[in-house]
Amino acid sequence: MTYFKVVNRTTRTEQIFNHNEAIQFFKKNNIREYAVSNALNPKDTIINNFVNTIAISFFSVAFVILISNVIFNLIK
Repeated sequence: MTYFKVVNRTTRTEQIFNHNEAIQFFKKNNIREYAVSNALNPKDTIINNFVNTIAISFFSVAFVILISNVIFNLIK
């Protein structure tokens, strides 16, 4: 299902709607007052943030190990 992130241009309030909710929202409100972009499902956003955190942690630890090995090899 498609989700949309709707931001009011004056108040900067953000809302996330699915396709049907967006249609109903813009029947009542003027679309010119809002910036609309595609968004992930809120549940997918949580999973995506978790996977990004795990990946960054893994590469950070790998980088520290690599740099420490390079430094120890230079000392010898």
